[in-house]
Amino acid sequence: MKKFLFAMVLSLLGAASLATAGLAETVTIYTGTKGGGYDKQAQNIAARLAQRGMEAVVENRNGSDDITLQACQNDNSMWIAQIDALYKREMKDGCYLSVVADYGDEVAMLLFPPDSDLDDLDELDSSHKVFVAKVGSGSELSFKNMQAIEKEHGRSDEWSDAEAVTGDLRRLNALANRGKVNAAFLVMKPTDNRIIKLLDTGWELGYLYDKDINDLKFGELPLYEAVKYETYKGSKTVKAWGYVVKSFIGTTEYVESDNMDAFDAMLSALE
Repeated sequence: MKKFLFAMVLSLLGAASLATAGLAETVTIYTGTKGGGYDKQAQNIAARLAQRGMEAVVENRNGSDDITLQACQNDNSMWIAQIDALYKREMKDGCYLSVVADYGDEVAMLLFPPDSDLDDLDELDSSHKVFVAKVGSGSELSFKNMQAIEKEHGRSDEWSDAEAVTGDLRRLNALANRGKVNAAFLVMKPTDNRIIKLLDTGWELGYLYDKDINDLKFGELPLYEAVKYETYKGSKTVKAWGYVVKSFIGTTEYVESDNMDAFDAMLSALE
């Protein structure tokens, strides 16, 4: 009887061990909404991990802030997210996420509607409403993060009191025509067709620069790097100052330090 019970205990422990090992090999890749750039990259990573014998599931979330929140709660995970979401997790939650590879850069741009008498970030104040795309978007994240940085580390310039307005980008012209928004803060590629379309309908690029934002570093490098970008308005090239917003692909500290097989598979999948 004792031998039988001992064998049963060993069997149960072995089953538990196998279940734990299986769980450790399953990686959740947190990414953006279905069909977007982040999602397509996540699906590609999952397929490459499967080729290396690692099970991976893709979970769509509502933007970089949500993505990194989920990753901080799941040791066996990967993520694709903006740099300012990583900054927010470290500063606000003490959660350190490990970068594995670059995803790409976009630019934070400030635009003003046709016939506006505004053309500069510093001209905004609490009486103004700034469109920042949908709730959870990279634009909303970056604008609110910059406002928080200005209040916490800067001089609390009046632009940091402007109201952020969320909504579908396709409604931007209608909102501006009704006086519901006074500016737009958008994070995307400067040559995105949606930016060019706005410029063709009379919108103007504004001057997006603040010394306190410019001086803040994340690690050894600026969190947001000031850049003079260019795009097109009709047949002309137009330029303005904005900020580079980087995105990365990464995992958790647990995977990097305690699950080297998984970490090596991730590195190989991204080569």
